Amino acid sequence: AMCQKRVACRAWVFTPAAGLAGPWPGRCALRGGGVVKKTRAVGHISGFASHTEEAQDLQERKELTELLRRGQHWGAELVSITTTLPTNPDSAATTTGSLDLAAASSKNRVGPKSLAYHWPSLTVATTITTTRTVFTTSTAVTTSTTTLGVVLNSGDVVNVKSASGEWLTTFGEAVSTGRSPAQFVVEKLKVTGILASGHWKEIACEVVQGVIHSGEMVSLRGPSGRYLDVEHDLVRARWDHHTPQQTLVVQGGHNLTVHSGDRVFLMPALNKNFVDVEGGAVRARWNIQGDLQVLTMETASVMPSIRVLDN
Repeated sequence: AMCQKRVACRAWVFTPAAGLAGPWPGRCALRGGGVVKKTRAVGHISGFASHTEEAQDLQERKELTELLRRGQHWGAELVSITTTLPTNPDSAATTTGSLDLAAASSKNRVGPKSLAYHWPSLTVATTITTTRTVFTTSTAVTTSTTTLGVVLNSGDVVNVKSASGEWLTTFGEAVSTGRSPAQFVVEKLKVTGILASGHWKEIACEVVQGVIHSGEMVSLRGPSGRYLDVEHDLVRARWDHHTPQQTLVVQGGHNLTVHSGDRVFLMPALNKNFVDVEGGAVRARWNIQGDLQVLTMETASVMPSIRVLDN
């Protein structure tokens, strides 16, 4: 259901025993782009977002197979490639060049590493000119470069920004947005609790060290030393000691690791509604991941007003 709500999601992989702390030891990874290959793995469950996505994937395989078959049949010697790919966060270069279509077909056999099939969502504008046994295809290709920020660790000082470019800040117990960012200390939590009558009940909590991953529990300590807490749909900063209302589940990042500048979502462990920002107000109203719920945590260079408290 989560995959079907997101336009970019085409498949999902669920690991029931991922070893995550808290009430949800399992992890569900949502995948976009195209399916490179399918393998059987013990302890993992996967599927398409819908039957339509599966049918689309099969159709793309057939179209690519037909393209390579026609190239072999007409004795193609050279395919000039300038193709436009969708944004690839792992890419750091622009790909242009030429490809021997017949050689590529025999070598790759429409495999997952072929350029066209690695991104099945590729939009291809193809012009085919045939003179006896000559086959020529021209396609335009551009890629964008994404630079990852530093990995966030427990204890790092961050500024939190909404999708609209407003910074989260605090005024006493109130939490809102402003043009100047407030500095928060992000702390990784190890939480022990039970699930009673469908509700999570926290028993013990401690701050731990280490890299922050998607799906883990964290807390945000503001400049006054008080932690962000969520009760019902209200987001405030009321206490300088830990309470269950301050436990937040972070989701997002890159390859399940949260970096500075990554788009993330914060879900209170007790509320299950994601923190959202609209019109300067910071609340937690809906269990969806939309533009209002997108947040960015960026490392801050200085922390003049943070007061360090003993755990």
